Amino acid sequence: MSAPSNIIQINNKNLLERGDALYALSTELLESCNVKEALNYAKKSIEIYEIEEASSQIIKTSIHISKLHILNGDFHEADIFCKKALFLAQENNDKFTCILILNQLGTIKRKELNYSKALFYILEAKKQAETNFFKKLLPFVYNNLGKTYRKLEKYDESINVLSQSITIYNDSKENDPELKISILSNIGSCYFETKDFLNALSYYESALSIALDSNIESAIASVYTKIARVYINEQQYDESITCLERSLYIYTTKNNSKGLAITYLDLGYSYLKKSLFNKSKESLSLALDLSFSLSLKDYIVVCYEYFAELYESMGEYHLALEHYKSYSEIKNNLITEKNDNYLSRLYAQYQIDNMEKEKEIYRLKNIELVKAHNDLKLAYDKMEFMATKDPLTGLLNRRAMMTRIDLEKNRFNRKKSPLSIILSDIDHFKKVNDTYGHDVGDEILIELSKVFTTTLRSTDAICRWGGEEFLILLPETNIQAAFEVGEKLRSAIQNHNFNDALPKGSITTTMGIAQFENNLSIKKWIKYADEALYCGKESGRNCVQISKNY
Repeated sequence: MSAPSNIIQINNKNLLERGDALYALSTELLESCNVKEALNYAKKSIEIYEIEEASSQIIKTSIHISKLHILNGDFHEADIFCKKALFLAQENNDKFTCILILNQLGTIKRKELNYSKALFYILEAKKQAETNFFKKLLPFVYNNLGKTYRKLEKYDESINVLSQSITIYNDSKENDPELKISILSNIGSCYFETKDFLNALSYYESALSIALDSNIESAIASVYTKIARVYINEQQYDESITCLERSLYIYTTKNNSKGLAITYLDLGYSYLKKSLFNKSKESLSLALDLSFSLSLKDYIVVCYEYFAELYESMGEYHLALEHYKSYSEIKNNLITEKNDNYLSRLYAQYQIDNMEKEKEIYRLKNIELVKAHNDLKLAYDKMEFMATKDPLTGLLNRRAMMTRIDLEKNRFNRKKSPLSIILSDIDHFKKVNDTYGHDVGDEILIELSKVFTTTLRSTDAICRWGGEEFLILLPETNIQAAFEVGEKLRSAIQNHNFNDALPKGSITTTMGIAQFENNLSIKKWIKYADEALYCGKESGRNCVQISKNY
């Protein structure tokens, strides 16, 4: 039934009936994976319920809207609607619904990567379910708890809790196949993440059997995708392609864009490993387009990584380099973004905890609480270090460097002193990682950072810009002087013994240099250095290149 014909029927109803019809339409749209429209109609329904002061309907719809926001990745809004529902349910003394909402709040916090808060809400839901003898809710709560333990990489605890969930579910004689599929899939994922592929496949196949018997198409597609990843890890690409094609058919009929993005991504990789390059390119292109349209940043990163591998396998090294650079840049931006979000949440939680601790210290004058306060202070100091420094090299991180660049730009505007930057990139670093392993790669990055810091002046600043790229800020330095600094660094790096496994001179860098000028934006200034770096790479690497804009 289409949305427009439904609307005609809805407008002929009284106000409360109209709210119910809008809510029903929202759930129908959700089943067809149209989350945006489902959210639109759900918000219209809750407006009517609020006019009518229909408390139970407001609670039900608030929970529904919260779920839709979770699917959209808007966890802040999801949290607001969930807490609104919790407040009303508590006012109504609706203990059953309170447990459901607490469990959902745990899901939101897990999605936000705030695992301590997630455990707080889920364990509170578990406690209330056990206290009030709501046994039928325990499988849902245990399933959520198992997911959270899995995210914390506590796989034994996760499998134990999820196994309890299955036992309780079977004892309760409930008929909720979607819940059982979810639990079995989660146990399978625990085994998958610990590389026990035999057990993973066994649980996934059990989940698939229930999904097929119950004809739950969304679950069938999801489990087929999980099974395909087992086959990919076992290098059984014919089997993975078969599973993914089945998922693809369902996601296409359901118009599930996110499911399609995931499936095309895994298909592209499977085709790549089968040397079916044209099919791989087609699938990865579709995955990338869908990932961009849905802002699925993690998938975008993987798409570029697979494209780089694809073009390298095809012998198109220029395209491989371009896609590897895109992969590296987007990955590092994503890491920075996730770190910033995590640090913001950590800092906010620290402030709340700190105020609570200070009140308790003042009230009790308790030595243990004072110690806890001091521990929090140490955690805050550590957090400040994390906010400004790259954890591997100890150099400034990208965000801290941008703050320093802003300061130097302001000084330039006042004094007009020359100001230059060097953007440096390790040559053939991917090959080093592939040949010697990432541990050696990390060792080289750390050693290279030491070469930079011992060679540069104390007034200069250097940061790890991303991956194997470093940005150097040179105050009071014109373009020619910056070139000399670059040559000095390049020579020092070429002659440095980085690792006993590597012959001397095998690690080299290419550098691009740009000088700041009036009316030049910071973004364009860095772009000039990046273009010069790229020209250096094209010219044979292990060189220092001045921007063509000077």
